[in-house]
Amino acid sequence: MPNPKITSVIVIHAPQPWVRANRRWAFRALANTLPPHAGVLIVDRPIDPVGTMVKHPRRTLRRLRRRRSVRESERLAVLHPRLAVHEFLANHIPGAESINTSLLRTQLRAALRRHYPNARKVVQWIHHPHQSWVYRALPGCGTVYHCYDEYNYADSGEFNESKWDAEKTLLQTVDLVFVTSSVLRERRAPFARRIEILPNGVPAFFLRNTGVSDADIEQIAHPRIGYVGTIFPVIDFEMLHQVFAARPHWQLVMVGPVHPRSPVKALAQLPNVSLVGPRPHEVLPSVLRQFDVGIIPIGINGFTRPLIPLKLFEYMGAGVPIVSTAFPELEQYSSVLELVACEPSAFADAIERTLAQDATVVRDQLQSIARDLTWTEINRRSVVPILQDVFGI
Repeated sequence: MPNPKITSVIVIHAPQPWVRANRRWAFRALANTLPPHAGVLIVDRPIDPVGTMVKHPRRTLRRLRRRRSVRESERLAVLHPRLAVHEFLANHIPGAESINTSLLRTQLRAALRRHYPNARKVVQWIHHPHQSWVYRALPGCGTVYHCYDEYNYADSGEFNESKWDAEKTLLQTVDLVFVTSSVLRERRAPFARRIEILPNGVPAFFLRNTGVSDADIEQIAHPRIGYVGTIFPVIDFEMLHQVFAARPHWQLVMVGPVHPRSPVKALAQLPNVSLVGPRPHEVLPSVLRQFDVGIIPIGINGFTRPLIPLKLFEYMGAGVPIVSTAFPELEQYSSVLELVACEPSAFADAIERTLAQDATVVRDQLQSIARDLTWTEINRRSVVPILQDVFGI
């Protein structure tokens, strides 16, 4: 049923497919935190009959069977758009982007009429410069750009000048820029009309112990040193190999999908290293509580330097002691976690110190911090007041 009470809508173009995006919890919390007259329309990553089908045939077929738009709650709806040409290819085919824009405009308007027929104010929210074409689908709306990565660097740390030029153009045109760290803000502030920090956070359910077990992990001996998240190339695999080759009594448990370019093969061949694959986000709190230490072993370069990884807050919410390489932005949490250089002996010593701590005391300290970093608290404190100030929502 349509919601006639909604007069303002935040249209959020999701950064990843909706069913897999960790940030969907942030958007759900936003929908519940906005004033009663405001709602959220999530725009799922679009699919097309060629590009998406070739790359992800099964996923594409499942998504084609879905209804174009569905209601998740009274103030949250999800649109699953379909384009003529993959959005990256459209830039290289004359007229393709115009066709895509027209198709998206039609689908957006239909979804708004269906779910929020009395909406008079609409704000479009994107997460990457390559999504900026969607602003043309609903011209005249408010615009938000939410930057949570240093997109102008390859994960190897190589800078791309043309991407930075494109992002600077975007920064100068949008009404509001959100960034997740002060490093990202410092670089973008000279070009933005208004820029604010929207910190990363954690779903509130991470603080609750569901008691769900994971048989694949339970059979692994202690101490379990765990990593959760996509196994990206930015992980310092050589460092991890040296650490766990020298300490065969430690068990490294990596939970998450493996990125195609990750050089994880040599590490995975160690007898005390287990790659157990991905787990649904809803069960991660129970998975994390089976770790003795959670690690963030990511190398520091131009791409990773501004990061505040989501997994940091997930570890905190679950109360898992943490060892991380020394991201500048993590210094604010140095009292409750070990921050060390990307060097095998330093990383191993930090794990040793963390294993020696009273896990109950550490858990209480971490969860005390995490309670103020749930997505609901962040939206209430940092997002909704800014949206009201900039757009009158």
